[in-house]
This record gives sequence, C-alpha cells and structure tokens, in this order.
Amino acid sequence: MQLFLHLLKRLLLVVVGYFVSVAVGLVAVLILYTALSSLPGAPDYFAAMSTSPLVVIAVPPVALFIYLLTIVLTGAQTLVAAVMAELFELRSIFVHALFGLLAAVTGFFMAWPTLLDGFEGSDWADLGIVAAAGLAAGICYWLIAGRGAGIRPRP
Repeated sequence: MQLFLHLLKRLLLVVVGYFVSVAVGLVAVLILYTALSSLPGAPDYFAAMSTSPLVVIAVPPVALFIYLLTIVLTGAQTLVAAVMAELFELRSIFVHALFGLLAAVTGFFMAWPTLLDGFEGSDWADLGIVAAAGLAAGICYWLIAGRGAGIRPRP
C-alpha cells in the first residue's frame, strides 16, 4: 500500500511539475524576447513579441491555444525524460535542466521543420531563446518533481 501511495504521489508531482514548467517556459520566452528587443540590431518581430502578453490577457483562448500547442510539441519527449528520471532516480538539477533544454529545442524544430534545411541570422537567436526557456522550465520541474525522483520510496 505504501508503494502504491508513493507511486501515486510521484505521478501527481510529475504531472503538476510538467504543467507548471510549461507555463514557466512560456513566460521565460516572453521575458527574453522583451529584454532582447531593446538591443540594437534586434529583429523587428522581437518588439512584436513584447506585446503578446497583452494579447494573451485580452483573448484567453489565444493563451490556451499557445499553452496546449506547447504541450503537444514537448509532451512526448518530456514523458520519456520523466520516466528515465523516475526509473534511474536522477535527481540532479543539471540533468533536469538538460532535459528541459532538449524538450524545448526538439519542440522548436517540430514547430519549424524547415529550419533543419539551414539557419539564418535570427534563427540562432530564436533557438537560443527557446533553449534558455527550456533550461528555466527544466529547473522549475526539478524544484517541483525532480528533487525526489524515484519509484522507490525513500526510507
């Protein structure tokens, strides 16, 4: 019974950790685009990204669509990472940050598969922003669920 309760608790923490970390990653993307839009030579669409929180607040279905799209794009790879972390009891913040980075970058390439043909100047900036947001999401996941990863209860 104790093992069942532990597994149920871990499952709940993994699910909650994932959903919260997706939200943190999206907020990190907005913060990074807003901060980088003030730099000289920044692409024009960086400034447009800084107004997107107003759109999200004014039209909640847009926010839900973006959130669900992010879940679709990162769900499978995050599930694999979470299962690996739980099975092998990976509790390192660096491992979870790396998992978050990889999930964000693979989701980025799934959203824009034409980037695999070749990168242009601002594509590298977009990739870096998404990767940094993935790191933030991975650290957030570690704070919620990763620190206690493991399918066996601790003594």
